[in-house]
Amino acid sequence: MLSCCDSRTLVIIDRGPWYPYALKRLGLEFKHVTFGKRNAIERFYRTLKKRIKLFCNNINAKRHGIKALESFIASFCFWYNFCRYHQTLASEPANVSLG
Repeated sequence: MLSCCDSRTLVIIDRGPWYPYALKRLGLEFKHVTFGKRNAIERFYRTLKKRIKLFCNNINAKRHGIKALESFIASFCFWYNFCRYHQTLASEPANVSLG
């Protein structure tokens, strides 16, 4: 991950008590944030992990190859952002500005 980042990288963390120690050792700047924009992202990953668990017996990299997994994730992202109505947002996520 660090090879993909520049020196101005700011890592957003939640309440995990292990984050500050690890990030300080790596010399990375961090900021503790709860709620706000990061909640939407956390919700996305929670839903993605739940869906993957449902399909893990049907899709796996060894049997179907990495392309099958990439296809599943791309399809999921499209469904999640453009087709699925999100009750809290009162819209599909793609139609909401996080501005």
